[in-house]
Amino acid sequence: MKAELVKFFVIAVVATAGIGAVNGQWVIQSSAGLFTPSFRGAEDSAWFGWGAGQFFSDPALGGKRRLLNPAPTSGNVGLADGVTFYQLNWTDTTAEVIGSSTNNIHKGGAGAGVKPPVSLSLGAPTLGTNGQVFTTIIIQGISLTSGSFGGAEAYLINQPIFGDINGVSPEFVMGINSDNRAQFWVKYDLIGNQTLYDIPILLPTTQNQAPVSIAGLTVDSYWSETGFASDFAVIPEPSTWLLIGVGIALVLFSQRRRVLNASSLSSTKEIQSKSL
Repeated sequence: MKAELVKFFVIAVVATAGIGAVNGQWVIQSSAGLFTPSFRGAEDSAWFGWGAGQFFSDPALGGKRRLLNPAPTSGNVGLADGVTFYQLNWTDTTAEVIGSSTNNIHKGGAGAGVKPPVSLSLGAPTLGTNGQVFTTIIIQGISLTSGSFGGAEAYLINQPIFGDINGVSPEFVMGINSDNRAQFWVKYDLIGNQTLYDIPILLPTTQNQAPVSIAGLTVDSYWSETGFASDFAVIPEPSTWLLIGVGIALVLFSQRRRVLNASSLSSTKEIQSKSL
């Protein structure tokens, strides 16, 4: 029984340490950046993304800094394959500017007042085959550092909202990572496969100390004839961390006890040897 408990807690500790071990299990708190899904690079997988400072040219749209299909800076698909990422009302001169001076997506912030929501569209191509198969899409994003906005937790107040795809709502997880940045994970499990998926994103109303920040974004897609990708991200509750702490203590106690038992046995054998 004890051996099984020790084994369980060792597995829990490994998972919590941020190692994307079995089945692509990811823990946001222990991450210092975006994860690499377990299927990236596999046949029938596609991915693209942007790093920090790569969402806008400089000057962007004549200084307007409205999002309009920046070319991905990483991945195996790009604009020629159908990748799109733009602000729906970018042609409206009264539309909110969401490009920061560092060429990242930033909305609201200290002294900005109340800002209305902004709708974005993200086009994600796949390399699958249309038909009765299984498609997984994973979108990840990361914020800037907290700066003067009241800590990284301020980025958790107004979270980006990802709309449905063909009536399917995504799994959404967002938390503060080990680099003190807000990080989110979005996963869609879709029956069938399309050459291109259009994903609606809403940056909600922001005011003063609760901005929206995206300083890195990746999109991965994968199709399979047998099932969805098993990758998932978690944010353990405080009680889970306590359980894992207890597990570590049990492992250390067990190791210490084995050392003491081995030492005691060695001493006993030495005494018996001398008595003979």
